[in-house]
Amino acid sequence: MCLVHNVFIRTLNCIYLRAPNVKLETDISDFATFIHAFVFALHEHHRTEEKFAFPWLEELNPEVKKYMDKNVEQH
Repeated sequence: MCLVHNVFIRTLNCIYLRAPNVKLETDISDFATFIHAFVFALHEHHRTEEKFAFPWLEELNPEVKKYMDKNVEQH
């Protein structure tokens, strides 16, 4: 999980650092596609966590009910 989140952090850093240098129209289009791909990947990552990972983790500890709700809320 840490590695996946590191990829997202590095991608955000890339977007933040490169955005001021994107000036040509073709570069803007390519950069927008890059950002769209990042947003899509982040959304799918969170959807998958909420649909599969969090319920699975709750099954591992049945004594504590809905302890992953805070993670879903933060997403």
